[in-house]
Amino acid sequence: MNGMVLRPRYGLSLCAGGGGLDLGLMLAEPGYHNCDYPLSAGHAWRTLAAAHGLRSLDLEANRWDGSPNANGILKRIAAMSMQGRIGRNAGAKVKRALGVQMALEWAFRVEQAQLELPPPKDVAKEGFGLEYVLLQRAALGCKVDGGQHKMGSYTHPDAEVIAATVAGMPDSLGGIRMAISVAEMARAGITPNWMPGAVPRCVPVDMKRNRHGDRAVSVVVGAEKVLVSGKWRTIEVRACPVTWRPHPEQIASARRGYEDWWQALDWVRDGLVAARMLRDVEVSGVMPKLTPWV
Repeated sequence: MNGMVLRPRYGLSLCAGGGGLDLGLMLAEPGYHNCDYPLSAGHAWRTLAAAHGLRSLDLEANRWDGSPNANGILKRIAAMSMQGRIGRNAGAKVKRALGVQMALEWAFRVEQAQLELPPPKDVAKEGFGLEYVLLQRAALGCKVDGGQHKMGSYTHPDAEVIAATVAGMPDSLGGIRMAISVAEMARAGITPNWMPGAVPRCVPVDMKRNRHGDRAVSVVVGAEKVLVSGKWRTIEVRACPVTWRPHPEQIASARRGYEDWWQALDWVRDGLVAARMLRDVEVSGVMPKLTPWV
């Protein structure tokens, strides 16, 4: 009976909880609670029916003498419970919706998926690649039964599909180097450093500290003759070399790298959506900002 009734379950206290029986049931099953302390058999069955939303007096299964029929009450409760289960299971399977960045972090960081990169051209490799295995699995319609939680070295099939898609990064988007970069950043849970808040500033190339404080280091850039107290003297012309920090090209390079990473994620998202090989995860259209510095 316990396996047929959905939780939370109700119970009838026996012997008013003597010997710690009620307490033991509450500890064994969180959410369980007593609905009454029956005084007689008829009272017990009427209380059980009321706890599950049944009116025992309206049951067709009542005996001719007005006492509740235990078997009839149990059947009605079981039927209501099974109808609830069928109603939930009959609908379409709801997939977990994730943006492409979150899906990558789930695959590489949580599921610890590994990239199956192609071998060098001068090295022969025997056997089948991961892409072939995934395609054959999709054609057969089979699914690895690994449970709902990660156990040991098991990797979710959807994570393997995501890793295989990343491994196929085209050369126009960076190829293997970009695939490794995308996977490692997802594994670390980070995004490319596009240098937020960076503004080029003109600063001295070098600084020197003495007892009077910090001062910019100057260099000799020439010599000039000047008339001092009626005499011509040669003096050094000094200047302070300056530079831009951070350099504008450094900022531009960092933001080009971010845009390349974004394009790679967009390609992965389109590939996963078009392939339709994910079974428990659905990649949504959510993407990181293309130009977060604007």
